[in-house]
Amino acid sequence: SSIDKQNLHHEQQSILLTDENNNLIYASEGLGLAPFTPLSFSKGSEIYRARLQLMNLHNLDSNTPEYIYAQHKLNNGWQLYVLEPFVPLLKLAERQYVNTVILLFCSLVGAFFITKAISKLLTEPLSLLAQHFGPAKQEKASDEKFEHDLLDKSTPKEIYSLYESLASNQQTLLEHQQELEQKVQQRTQDLEAANVKLKDLAERDPLTNLYNRRYTEHQFPLIQQMCERGQDAMTLAIMDLDHFKQINDTYGHLGGDECLKVVAKLLTLLFKRDIDLISRYGGEEFLLILPMCNALKVEAH
Repeated sequence: SSIDKQNLHHEQQSILLTDENNNLIYASEGLGLAPFTPLSFSKGSEIYRARLQLMNLHNLDSNTPEYIYAQHKLNNGWQLYVLEPFVPLLKLAERQYVNTVILLFCSLVGAFFITKAISKLLTEPLSLLAQHFGPAKQEKASDEKFEHDLLDKSTPKEIYSLYESLASNQQTLLEHQQELEQKVQQRTQDLEAANVKLKDLAERDPLTNLYNRRYTEHQFPLIQQMCERGQDAMTLAIMDLDHFKQINDTYGHLGGDECLKVVAKLLTLLFKRDIDLISRYGGEEFLLILPMCNALKVEAH
C-alpha cells in the first residue's frame, strides 16, 4: 500500500497482489476490488494486439481491453500485477497517427509547390526545347528562333547553349536518320528471328517440341522458390514409356519417334495450365512440374 501511494510518476498505474490460490491480497483503491476474493479477469482481445498483455477486469466480455498489465511471480507463489488503463494509450496512438497523417499531407503539399517552382525555372524550358526538336520538326530543319515567356533573365544560360548546340547538329542528324532507320529495322528483324531460333534450340526438344532437360533444370529452382514463398504444394512426376524398346524393334526408330510425339501432344492437352512445365527429360522419359497442385489428385489423372 505504501509503494502504491508513493508511485507519483505513474498515477494511472494500479497494483494487484494475489496468493497462490488466486485470491486477492491487495488491490489499488481505484480498481474497486475487495480483498480476500477470487481474482477473475479475461485476457487479450481479438481486435487489439499489443506486445504488452491485455486484460478485462470489470467487463469480461468487452471488445476494448480495460488494462495492459505486467505480471511477476514471487518466491512464495504469490502473483504481482501492475495495471495501466488501455484507453489513454489507445487515444495517444490515435493522436500520433493523426499528427503523422497531417504532417505527411503538409509535406506532400510543400513538395508539390517546390516541384512546381523548379519546373517553372528549369523543367518546362527544357520540355519546350524537346518539343522544338521533337518528331514534328525532324523532317526539316527549323530556322525559327526558340522563344517563350518562360525564358527570361532567371533562366539558366545553359539552356541557350543547349539550343544552339542542338540546332547546329539537327540538320546533319536528319540527313542520316532515314538511312539509319532502314539499317536498324533490317538488323532488328534479323536479330529477332535469330533470337527466336536460338531460344527454341536452347529450350525445346526438337522432336516433341516439349521443353528439354537443360531448360527444366534451370526453371525448377525458380518454381520451387515460388511455391515455398506461397506455401503451396508442388507435384513432380517422372514418367517413362513401358516397353519402348519393343516399339523401336517392331516399328523402327521412326515409329518410336512418332510414339513420342503422340505422348507429348497428349500431355500438352491434359496439363495445359500456363504454370505447368512439361519436358522430355531424356529418351522415353517425361517430366511434369505442376506448381500449386495436389500430388494425390494428379496421380490418378
